[in-house]
Amino acid sequence: MFFQVAMDQAIISGVGASFYFSRTADDRPGFPVALTLKTILLHHLGSLTIDSCVIFVIALIREIEIQFIISIMLFGMLSEDA
Repeated sequence: MFFQVAMDQAIISGVGASFYFSRTADDRPGFPVALTLKTILLHHLGSLTIDSCVIFVIALIREIEIQFIISIMLFGMLSEDA
């Protein structure tokens, strides 16, 4: 999921940059999505993979922490009732 989001954001920013930095309509690439995808696959794939793995690990740690806090709150309430 995180890798797909990273790829989507990179493609959108690459297409936007190709249109923004073209001086005239003739300078614009014919297939901006394909050209951006080629650039990402050849030059930026490792960075996107590492970044999505780091985001996954951080999200996993946060989820474990949330579940730990919920279980402490739940068991804390049960022990007070007894």
